[in-house]
Order: sequence, then C-alpha cells, then structure tokens
Amino acid sequence: LKLHPALPSLRSDDPKEWALEPEAYGELLVYLLDRYLENLGKIEVMNINDLCRCIFTRHGTVCTFVDCMGSTLAFGPDGSIYPCYRFVGMPEYVMGNVYDRPTADDLAQSDAWKLMHAFKEYVDRECGECPHIKYCRGGCPYNAIALTDGKVRGVDPHCIAYKRIFDEITDRLNEEMFGSADIEMGGFGSPFGRKKKPGIMSILQTMATK
Repeated sequence: LKLHPALPSLRSDDPKEWALEPEAYGELLVYLLDRYLENLGKIEVMNINDLCRCIFTRHGTVCTFVDCMGSTLAFGPDGSIYPCYRFVGMPEYVMGNVYDRPTADDLAQSDAWKLMHAFKEYVDRECGECPHIKYCRGGCPYNAIALTDGKVRGVDPHCIAYKRIFDEITDRLNEEMFGSADIEMGGFGSPFGRKKKPGIMSILQTMATK
C-alpha cells in the first residue's frame, strides 16, 4: 500500500476543498503505523517504510523530504522544463525548454528556479531548530506555495503531520533501543533478548532483508 492525502492544488480556486487537515493526516499516519505493525509480514505500507528510513538514515528518501531544487526536473510534452512534475502544464513555472539545450546556469535564471531556492533558504532559516530538519527539509515546496498564491510564506502545511509521525517513530525507536524489553529486536542483536510485539526495528529489519 502507498497512501497519500488529497493535496492542495495551484490549479484550484479553492485549494483546500478536498485537502485533508494536517492534524488529521498526522493521526492517520500514526493509525497506519499501528495497523502496519499489527499485520507485519502480511502487508507493506510504503509511506511508513519511507518515514522510518528517513529517521534511521537521517536523510530524506522520497522527494517530499529532500532538497529537490536543482536535482529534480520534469519535462512537458512540448519540451518545457519544470522544477517538479506537479508544475507541468503551468507556464509560469517553466524554467526552459529542452530544444534550447539550456545549461544549469540558464535554468537558474528562471523565476521558478529562484522560487524553489527561496523556499530552501526559508527552510534553513525558519526550521533550523527543528530536530527533523535533516530528513524533512520543510516538506514539499509545491504544498508550501499552493495555499499562498505561489509565494514562499511558510513550509509545507503538513508540517504538523510530519512532526507528529516523526516524533512518534523517534519515541518508539528510542524506547525499543534503550528502554523496553517488550519489543521485537532480536534480529538486530539486541541485548534485550525477548521477542514479543513488532516495533520500528522490525520494520527496518523487514526492509533490510529485501
């Protein structure tokens, strides 16, 4: 399974009409984590895998949680170059065209490129004290500007949800590693020994064996 909430859109006059509220999304992610653990070995929830991997590696592993500026591009059928597939079809976010063979420096002169880097600078400035900044990076820049008419005025509005699930996974992982014998960790050479209910380490072990 890979589940995502409905997201705000730059194409809509009412971008929040179908969007799930961040608080509700955070609780949904915790719910999915619990159901995943109850059915580990029977199902795989890729969202939860990605979130656990972020924390364990201290690095974002999906585009929502990485510095995608300049390293991720999307191409329209007419050759237009965009900073992400979510912008395809919107002329104001075109950075160049493949037929012109632009260099990275050429793309960097576009308004869309400058907007993406303005978001990166905003995250560095406003999220510097957040314990999750290394593997969250303020979330998705598209989500951040979808509610502000294409302006950088905040981070991804799902920040609340990301903090909720990142805190939950971190707390559980710390408990498993340092504070409880009631979690399954034997496959990692844990000194706690007993195997009872699966935990975050069980998810990481499942991913490592694939």
